[in-house]
Amino acid sequence: PTSPASAPPPSLSTVPSPGGAPGTGAGAVGPRVPCRTRPWHRFERFTVAAVQGGCTISWQGRTVPSLVMLLEALEPASQPPAASEGAAGPTVRRVPLVEAWLQTPVEAGHTVHIIHADWRPDVCSLALPPGASSEPPGASVWLDPAVPTAVVDSGWARPREGPMPLVVLLPDRLVNSTLLCNSLRCVRRGWLDAQLKANFGSAAPAVYGSMAHTLFQTALQDHKWDEVTLEVGLKACVRERAEDLYACRQSDTMALGELRRYIPGIRMWAEGFLGPQHPAGEVRLAREQRGRWKVSELVDIEEFIFSPMYGLQGKIDATLRVGPAKAEGSRPPGGSGEAVAKAPAPLLPLELKTGRHFENGSPEHRAQVLVYLALLRDRYGGKQALGDNGMLCYIPRTPERGSDAPEPGLVGRHGRQGSFSRLGSGGSASQPEEPVTYGVAWGPEIAHVLHLRNELVAYMHANRAPPMLQKWHSCKHCPQLNNCALWHKVAEKGDRRSSGLEEHFDRLTAHVDPGHEQWLEKWCRLLELEAGVGLPTHDLMGRFMDSLPIERAQECVHGLRLEGCAEQGQEWVYAFRKSGGDAAHQQSILAPGDRAVLSAEEGPVQVAFVRVQAVALEGGDLTVTVHTDKACHRLIEATRWCLDKCTDDSTSTLARQRHHLFQLLWEESDRRKLQRVVDLAPPQFTTEGNVLHASVSPKVSQSLHSTGHSPIADPSAHGAPSTGAPEDVARAVADLVYLDQLNPDQAGALDLVLQAQDYCCILGMPGTGKTTTVAMVVGVLAALGKNVLLTAQTHSAVDSILLKCLQYGVDFVRLGRRAQVHPKVQPFLLGQGHAPQCVADVEGLMARTRVVACTAMAVHSPVLSRKQFDYCVIDEASQILQPVALGPLFLAPVWVLVGDHQQLPPLVRCREAKEGGMGESLFKRLCTAHPQSTANLTYQYRMNAAIMSIPNTLVYGGLLQCGSPAVAQATLDVPCWDSVVNQRPPFQGLPPWMRHVMDPAQTVVFLNTDAIGAVTERGPGGAVFNPLEVHLMVQMVSMFQEAGVASDSIGIICPFNLQIAHLREALPPTQAVDVLTIDKSQGRDKELVLLSLVHSNTDSHIGEIMRDLSRLNVAFSRAKHKLVVLGSQRTYAPHPPWSDLLQLLHSNSWVYDLPSDADQWPMRL
Repeated sequence: PTSPASAPPPSLSTVPSPGGAPGTGAGAVGPRVPCRTRPWHRFERFTVAAVQGGCTISWQGRTVPSLVMLLEALEPASQPPAASEGAAGPTVRRVPLVEAWLQTPVEAGHTVHIIHADWRPDVCSLALPPGASSEPPGASVWLDPAVPTAVVDSGWARPREGPMPLVVLLPDRLVNSTLLCNSLRCVRRGWLDAQLKANFGSAAPAVYGSMAHTLFQTALQDHKWDEVTLEVGLKACVRERAEDLYACRQSDTMALGELRRYIPGIRMWAEGFLGPQHPAGEVRLAREQRGRWKVSELVDIEEFIFSPMYGLQGKIDATLRVGPAKAEGSRPPGGSGEAVAKAPAPLLPLELKTGRHFENGSPEHRAQVLVYLALLRDRYGGKQALGDNGMLCYIPRTPERGSDAPEPGLVGRHGRQGSFSRLGSGGSASQPEEPVTYGVAWGPEIAHVLHLRNELVAYMHANRAPPMLQKWHSCKHCPQLNNCALWHKVAEKGDRRSSGLEEHFDRLTAHVDPGHEQWLEKWCRLLELEAGVGLPTHDLMGRFMDSLPIERAQECVHGLRLEGCAEQGQEWVYAFRKSGGDAAHQQSILAPGDRAVLSAEEGPVQVAFVRVQAVALEGGDLTVTVHTDKACHRLIEATRWCLDKCTDDSTSTLARQRHHLFQLLWEESDRRKLQRVVDLAPPQFTTEGNVLHASVSPKVSQSLHSTGHSPIADPSAHGAPSTGAPEDVARAVADLVYLDQLNPDQAGALDLVLQAQDYCCILGMPGTGKTTTVAMVVGVLAALGKNVLLTAQTHSAVDSILLKCLQYGVDFVRLGRRAQVHPKVQPFLLGQGHAPQCVADVEGLMARTRVVACTAMAVHSPVLSRKQFDYCVIDEASQILQPVALGPLFLAPVWVLVGDHQQLPPLVRCREAKEGGMGESLFKRLCTAHPQSTANLTYQYRMNAAIMSIPNTLVYGGLLQCGSPAVAQATLDVPCWDSVVNQRPPFQGLPPWMRHVMDPAQTVVFLNTDAIGAVTERGPGGAVFNPLEVHLMVQMVSMFQEAGVASDSIGIICPFNLQIAHLREALPPTQAVDVLTIDKSQGRDKELVLLSLVHSNTDSHIGEIMRDLSRLNVAFSRAKHKLVVLGSQRTYAPHPPWSDLLQLLHSNSWVYDLPSDADQWPMRL
């Protein structure tokens, strides 16, 4: 089916786009594309030239220990000192770090941001440790009094005039606020959260807290706080979160009762801060002071901000304007004094907490508010009035009727203390009777928050885990306990003593043998290698700080103007346009379905993650349509925009893959899966023979026995769902009329599935009805009363099978986003067509529906946590990375892997990772280790005999066979072929080579361009294209269409994006012909396929991709009735597998040498 991602963009409302040209970034080393400019008035960006520990400085009348950095400016300093720069050079700065900053894990080569530095020469006197003067860069630089210096302290020792200086280490790696706060008591916990994204299920307290947030935010947006409106909103929350409530086993009654307990506290908060009868709400400030503040405006809800200035990111519950209170003696949030009272109401973050109340706020909660204050300073600094405080509000729950006891909560974890105790004592947890709001002030506490961030990022940058906490009473409550212990054993070679967990460590890791350790180490290394290729999400910010490196230009579409926006369901769609210049070349960078990052080219950095919906080039103008789940109304502030392609699946996806590897080795995980995947123990099968014998037609039964398939059986096999005796199977599937359509291979595959106790594989060669077979397998299992999880790598593959299931009358539930799902499948989406009105609806639907379908990366949906599956069917298994494939396998005892490892392998960009084994799918691993576990599908119904001979010769060793004589003898229907032969208009003057190409009898044609002398050309970044082949392709498409061949029957395949861009530009819009890369053509077919090889040169260079047999297999097997290959025989002949292919083509007289003037018809380029 056609992917909905390629659908035309919706009608967009016009948005005015201000003019202005993009600026030029300041000069980092190397060639750059001048497409980004940034304001530098708030901080300075440096690289660390040298670091010296063990120093002391005399400063402000005291002598203190110091860690000293020598910095070299990456950008011009905001306020250059007037004094001489000294011998160190004009861009060198010296920064002594003292107090809390003394332990900053900075190294030479790191990038740092220095914020609010007060650069002065002779600000302090520095004493080096013994021997340091002889080390580079030498005492003359360290001690030079003329070098501008700024001392960075934490501000606890004495009050500081002016803004407090701050240091941000490795700022281009953004740290999420939640991740940072989870690191407060154990840095290793936060590091593991970043490395291993676990799926710990839905906990009822967390779900209720999130729902209470939604209830509060909705009331804040609508400014309606009466009980009737809140009750309506409460019921809407339960309806919208029915799936999550189902996952954590909560009923509608339980949810309504629990949420009603928040309503009194929410109303009391509103009456205090918003109500007309109250002067202002009370805010508890530092040192037992109280203030009264008034909320004057809601600015945004759930505002997600990226801060390259502070190296942080987070989502703020609410951004408010909080005005000064009118009550006498109260303190406004922005400061004090008459000037503040007259100033505009400042912006403040509000963090809402619905759990236990901690006196003065827990350290984690206070740190979260400080992060949000930093985010607002970066996003709105210099443009809006900002407050010095953030609001931390605890909303109480009223006690249940008949109970005055406080609600039980999660046990707090005790961990490391020290400087972080300054974030607040945390007090004792209690449940207040009314809401309590604290003012968290921007001050010395932020130094400790940033120091924690710097420590965490340093470990991430070094790819090294922080030390274990070694406190079992705290560790036993940590959700990362299993992963932490395994990491210590495998990566750190630790034991029970070094872990500090003693016998608990043995219990968690004793089952992991050396072979398992090697397997885990190997895959962690491979994932790390792959993560280093492309553009990891956490490193995006470094590209937005200045102009764009030229080597990255092929991953960025810049110079875009916003054309319009529209709300579409629960998403927002934005359209951008670029005119002239390199618009045609940039068209090939992005494709529908790609994940990208949207940012402004000038002004404060504004970033949103988006999905590309459509890319079109018309009249030299490039239009890109993207969609995102949040309205980005502030887009209009910028004049020009960039879209950076995310070439990885995001950091969270990588962390999820790592977690799958570790979960397989957990102590409580299924050991049978570990043995099958890692140890390659043979799969087990039942001993009952061909269980479909009595349920299919006599002809198919006879064919089934003729296959002689007899998998190894183990009478002691256990752990898998029984399909029942043969007679029970026969009765269950008696009404499945589509079983009569099975060919012998398909019947054998179905029987193998029913006998499998662990797993089996179905190898579907091109055109063999793999999708049909999978749908039949799913239908039979559902008829037998088995619960089936159906997954695949892509949405289109999942939907292709579901469309077949619809034909066979198989009911199912589809999980996913509406925009990514085929229109005919959308009615079966949970929450869409299957729209639950309550938790009971979800429970009933999931109980009676046997088949649930989603992509392999969506198996972490909370809905799946309660469903007990008997089988997991994975289509496209040969294209899925092994760590990704493990995710679905955890959910069922028996797996059915479907694919073809002779076609596209998993996509791996890093050559070293590919050579290390990352390109081997789990499907190939198991098929190769145990061929008896695999059923081959060899009857193909797509290609005629001539086309089939190509993959049969190159790849399958003659195993492929046509499913019928009609398939073998099929030719392309050219309705006007008689006019072509007789050269009637418009075919008069048609050259012989074109008549040969169009001849239906010529089912395979290789058009050799050597006589024309075409030469491959190169575009930006070394991308290749061939103008001659573009011209010839357009002429052939035009002639076939003139002869009556439908446009949707024609497909053009080319491995190179730039050639595809030129082809799409050259083809008239009226010629609706699909132009696809080889990868995009997987799973599709056309009656006529035209293949452009592009490379044509004297040194026979064709690149790695054109020697990849798996990709060539896909390209050659997409055509049903006619295949035309256009390229240079001389260029390709020296290389296997082309030498074998050309021998086959010549032996069948399928090669046609184009004349030297072929490019001159009907016009010269």
